[in-house]
Amino acid sequence: MRRPPAYYDGDQYGLGLQASTGPSGAPGNALPPLFVTAVQGGPARAAGVRPGDVIESIDGSAPFVGAEVTPAAVAALYPRYPQAAPVRLRLLRQDTGRRRTVTLKPRLFQPDPDTLPAVTAEVVDGDVARVRMRGFAPDSANRVLRAIARLRTGRTLAGVVLDLRGNGGGSPDEANRLLGGFGHGKVTAYQCAADGSCETMRTDDNVPLVGLPLVVLTDRVGVAPDEHVPLTPQDAAVGRDPALARALALLHD
Repeated sequence: MRRPPAYYDGDQYGLGLQASTGPSGAPGNALPPLFVTAVQGGPARAAGVRPGDVIESIDGSAPFVGAEVTPAAVAALYPRYPQAAPVRLRLLRQDTGRRRTVTLKPRLFQPDPDTLPAVTAEVVDGDVARVRMRGFAPDSANRVLRAIARLRTGRTLAGVVLDLRGNGGGSPDEANRLLGGFGHGKVTAYQCAADGSCETMRTDDNVPLVGLPLVVLTDRVGVAPDEHVPLTPQDAAVGRDPALARALALLHD
């Protein structure tokens, strides 16, 4: 996927909204009316678009033909770089009955963190699970483990890349629980007080092992938790997991 020249990790490109049909959903996977479900930032926020606004037309055309949303509507709502043509939306605000037309030009923007899911997951390079985790909030470890389990359905995975770039931190218990899925009896960290006393943090060994190699991406380096050493794509390429090396190289491009 091509990225704009000014792209920084975590940026998004587009109109800055989500509608009741998603970018990857097949046309027709929505029921009329088409409405805004989330405003992530960027052009949509600047234009005052709100969740719940009904999208009555897109560039002058109705988003539905019969009972099915059109492919043109999906493409217009979720442009990909370098698509830069302005998109004209006619909106109905249901609580006031007010109709207005806004023109949104796709661009790069920093999404509002509150609109982003805590955990997202996808398969990269055919056999590597890439899981992005935005914080160690309550239940986030379970969400990651469930996401990996879903990605394993119907396929054989070679490993997991856990992307913690931009992670806001959170509960150490969640971190220990998550790492418990990849190793038991391991020291994960030390919490030290001002008097020099330290508490040893360990993996939660009640968590069933995932049974896959893990690489963690941070804002500076990748870390292989079982070895506690920095891991770059070049390092991984000469290591034990060529599939992870391919995925790391892909993610760093």
